[in-house]
Amino acid sequence: MVYAVIDIGSNTIRLNLYEYGNNELKTIISVKKMVGLASYIENGVLSEKGITVACSALNEFKSIINHFDVKECYVVATASLRNIRNTDEAVNAIFTNTGFTAGVISGGEEALFNYSGATKFLNIRDGVIVDIGGGSTEVVTFERRKILSAHSMPIGSLNLYKKCVSCILPNSDERILILKNVLDEVDSLVVDSIKPYDTIIGIGGTIRAVLKINNSIYNLPDDNKEIKIENLEEIIRILEANDKNSLRLILQTVPDRVHTIIPGIIILKTMTKVFKIKKIVVSDYGM
Repeated sequence: MVYAVIDIGSNTIRLNLYEYGNNELKTIISVKKMVGLASYIENGVLSEKGITVACSALNEFKSIINHFDVKECYVVATASLRNIRNTDEAVNAIFTNTGFTAGVISGGEEALFNYSGATKFLNIRDGVIVDIGGGSTEVVTFERRKILSAHSMPIGSLNLYKKCVSCILPNSDERILILKNVLDEVDSLVVDSIKPYDTIIGIGGTIRAVLKINNSIYNLPDDNKEIKIENLEEIIRILEANDKNSLRLILQTVPDRVHTIIPGIIILKTMTKVFKIKKIVVSDYGM
């Protein structure tokens, strides 16, 4: 049996097709479209243009789905539709223009789903799961493979870029402003859940982009999934130089993240400091 899952995110909309049989799940297709819905939000409202962009991407995915015998199709929206004032209007417009019923999940639900997906194929008993999206960041702490805390912060790589950056790459003052916004949200985390852990399990496009840069700089194979903390510090130093070399590195490795990679990596670095992390393991699976 084939199942389709569409994730409407603040930066990207992603379609995954899975084949399920003999108690095994196999990915048939995984495609994404950069839509940047967070950039269409003004005063807490997703604009008509933003809704149109979302519908256009969803109809493209619908044409792919129609080529398969799909048993069920699930459409899930996260911060892209959760953190706006016209959620119902957007959901209704999506149904009218695409036929898809988008389920908008809470930040807490997103964090729990992230835990379920990220830990399924990783033998890590204790750690922190960090999912940096375009419009929100989910943080889950767990020990002995049981959740201790789950939080969703309304900051992501795209909405921080939109709020704090005037050009493509943030200057030093803008990086300080980004960090201040991140630290303000970190203060909302439950104090009892903040303690040292060895490992962050990273989810989302930002962390996968950092992994690509890491593998490129250190000549590591594409299947390497680990980022050493000392490597992360060097990557940040290179990117924050804000010169031709840093821009060239981004454009050669993760061109679709050119404007969001530094806001995202500031979130990631902050999480490593808060939890005194020793390494980052990037998961292929999330929500």
